[in-house]
Amino acid sequence: DMVTSPGGTSAAAIYELERGRLRTVLADAVWAAYRRTMSLSDSLSAGKDPEPMPPGSRS
Repeated sequence: DMVTSPGGTSAAAIYELERGRLRTVLADAVWAAYRRTMSLSDSLSAGKDPEPMPPGSRS
């Protein structure tokens, strides 16, 4: 709110992004990357080749 003009174009765009749950989607993406990082780290620490993730799969 501090970088937009009330009723301005940026405020309208941010409203639509929030309405479409962009914040939730981005948070989910960050958590998925974190979980995958931990999985890869565990595999490499155990001296195993990491399992590839199939396209479109969720961790």
